[in-house]
Amino acid sequence: MDVRAVSEKKPAIPSITKHLYTVNVDVTSPECTVNLSGTAGDNGWYKSNNVEITLSTKDNHSGVAAYDLTTSSTASYNGKNSDVQSDIADVTWYGYIKDNVGNVNKCNNTVKVDTV
Repeated sequence: MDVRAVSEKKPAIPSITKHLYTVNVDVTSPECTVNLSGTAGDNGWYKSNNVEITLSTKDNHSGVAAYDLTTSSTASYNGKNSDVQSDIADVTWYGYIKDNVGNVNKCNNTVKVDTV
């Protein structure tokens, strides 16, 4: 969103001049993705409990201020975790992200391991 303010010089008031200001306002939420990497099986399942979980973050406007990767479904922006190793199957990992003006977003992915 652009906000414009205009002032212009009036003939009766010589000290006022015309200025155009453009202010960019970030109203777009940042983006995140919880990525899983390991020995792939069928249909999104993994063949072992050794799965790497990473959080990808992106904000094209004001930039990323805080993020966290956790198994908690309660939002947290205090950590800076972006890479963990999981040895537990059937766990949902949540990514939380906040940009420099306070816009937030979340993402998640579940580790599914077929031990048969």
